[in-house]
Amino acid sequence: MSEKQEQPKPQSQNVAPSASKPTRQRRKKGMCLDDRPVLEPNAAGIDVGAREMFVAVPPGRDENPVRVFATFTEDLEQLADWLLHCGVTTVAMESTGVYWMPLYDILEQRGIRPCLVNARHMKNAPGRRTDWHECQWLQFLHSVGLLRPAFRPEDDICAVRTLLRHRNELLHAHLCDLSLRLLAGCFFWIEHYSLRLPTDLRAENGLVRSDKDLFLLLPVQAVLDLISTNRT
Repeated sequence: MSEKQEQPKPQSQNVAPSASKPTRQRRKKGMCLDDRPVLEPNAAGIDVGAREMFVAVPPGRDENPVRVFATFTEDLEQLADWLLHCGVTTVAMESTGVYWMPLYDILEQRGIRPCLVNARHMKNAPGRRTDWHECQWLQFLHSVGLLRPAFRPEDDICAVRTLLRHRNELLHAHLCDLSLRLLAGCFFWIEHYSLRLPTDLRAENGLVRSDKDLFLLLPVQAVLDLISTNRT
């Protein structure tokens, strides 16, 4: 005998789910910023600018935990004195151009450990990105250990590196001056001594109208050979 399979009755869509069914809660991945342990309690943050320095210290160290200083040497000295008065031992600052270098040296001389960070690490910080809020973000992220310091060599290596860079700049300026003098000499021979180029060079560079323009396309040794040949 074939038994008929009983089909389940369709449930109405308006039936509310049972109240006894427990609801699942999603697990939180990682931890939020407020739950992170403070690794640097004496950390400060400085937003470096061309004309002003926005400095933030931990809350409770001063009546005004955020101050603004100018970029003159006297103002930078007052900035370092205020940080020492607030008990700051390390400072996070962005590598903005070359404006951080004087402040970096002054902080090192005062015994405060500067932490130079890349400005790209701060581009994902939420909220309004003003200088007033930027220094506070730097202070907070540095206190919880979320900023990676950039590599900076020792003072002796920095001095040698600065000397080599200055030497390369002087060599580049000297080569540019020699090139200008060589071109001026070529134009002098063209105008005053009727220096003419061979016809085969003119045929290869048919688009060049004058001898002066063609000299700009020749290598330096070829120009010197032409001058010595015409002088003899």
